[in-house]
Amino acid sequence: MRDSGADWETVDNVVRRDKEEHAAPYDGMILVAAFDRERLDLTLWKVEESRREVLKQYRLGEEKKETACTGTGWLREALRLAKEEKSPEAKESQKYDNALRELEEKIQTDSKRCERLMEEYFEYPEAMDEEVLFVVSALEEQQICCGHLKRAFDTVILPELTSAVTRMSAVRAFDLEHTRIVITGEPGYTCCMQAALREYFGSRMGAIDRRFLTLFLKKRNRLLAAEQKNAANVVFAYEIGVVLGGIDGTFRYQNCFIPLAKNGESVKHYRNPVYIKEHIVVMNTALKSCYLQLYLKTEEEERICFFLEKNAGECFPMEKKYMEYQLGLSMEEERVPCLCIRSESGNVRKIQIEEQLDRGIEAILEHQKKRGK
Repeated sequence: MRDSGADWETVDNVVRRDKEEHAAPYDGMILVAAFDRERLDLTLWKVEESRREVLKQYRLGEEKKETACTGTGWLREALRLAKEEKSPEAKESQKYDNALRELEEKIQTDSKRCERLMEEYFEYPEAMDEEVLFVVSALEEQQICCGHLKRAFDTVILPELTSAVTRMSAVRAFDLEHTRIVITGEPGYTCCMQAALREYFGSRMGAIDRRFLTLFLKKRNRLLAAEQKNAANVVFAYEIGVVLGGIDGTFRYQNCFIPLAKNGESVKHYRNPVYIKEHIVVMNTALKSCYLQLYLKTEEEERICFFLEKNAGECFPMEKKYMEYQLGLSMEEERVPCLCIRSESGNVRKIQIEEQLDRGIEAILEHQKKRGK
C-alpha cells in the first residue's frame, strides 16, 4: 500500500492552522488531494475535535500504465501533445522515456517558475497558452508550453478526478465554514489540480477562498503507512531497530537486532518515548570512536543496517566513567522519528533520525527495484 502517513500529517496541519486562526477546534470535512509523479490520491476526512475518520478514499493512480492518473502519466501526455503539434505523423518511441525523465527533473529544479507561469496561464489563458516552460533536449529540443500541461491534465487527469470528487461530495454537502480542500504534492505538480478543484467547487484561481490550501510535500514520510483495515490509523511500514553487540553462550561476539518499533505497529503509541527493556553499558574512553548502528527491516525480512552520523560522545550524556542507558523511539510533532537515549539517572537525549531512515528506505527500494520486485 502506498504511504498515507502524509495525509494524516496534512490533516493535523490543517486542524492546527485553523485552531490558531479561529481559536476554536475545527469541526468539518477535509478533502486531501495528493498529486505527484507516483500518485493521485483523494481522501475525504471527517474531523470532530480530536477524532479523525476517513469517509472515502480513491487511489486513482494505482495502475502501472503510461496513461495512469499520476504526474508521470500527465507529463507523458504533455510530451505527446507537444510532439504531435510539431510533427503530426510522429509516433511515440523510446525517446519518450528519456524525455520524460528530463522533463520531471526540469520541473523539480525550476518548480517555482513553473508554478508562477501556470498561475498566470489560468488568469490569462489565451495570452499564456504558448508561453514556453521547458525545452526538452531528449525530444529534439521540443518546447513544452503552459497550454500543453493544461490540455494533458484535462485529458489524463480531469475526467477521473471529477468523477471521484462527485462521488465524494454526495457524502455531505461542502460549505465555506466546514470544508477544507487541501492540495498536496511536489512543487510544480499542483497548479492544474488546484485550478480544477476550484472550478468544481465554484471558486477560481487567485480568489481569496479560505477553503483551499496548497501544501508542498517535498518528501513523503515513507516510514509510515495507513493500516489496511483502518486507513485513519497510521502505522510503521518498516521495523526500526538497534544493532547491539553481545557475547553468546559459546563466548563468541555477535550482533543482536533489537526492534524499537515493529512493522504494522500504530504510531500513536509512540507519542511519548517507548524504551526497550535491554540496558547498554558505555565507557567514556570509547565515545569518540564508536557509533550507534540502527537497522530497517521489511515484511519480507530484508534488512539494511546503517550507523548514526553522530558518534557515541555526541549521543550519550556521560556523567561518570561507566553509565547504563536505555534506547527508545518517539514520534515527535509533525511525525519526526527520534532516537531516545535515557541514562540511569533519568536524563533523556533525543536525536532526530528522519533523514537517515529515509536514506535507508531509499536503499531498500533501490535493491527491490534491481531484483524486479
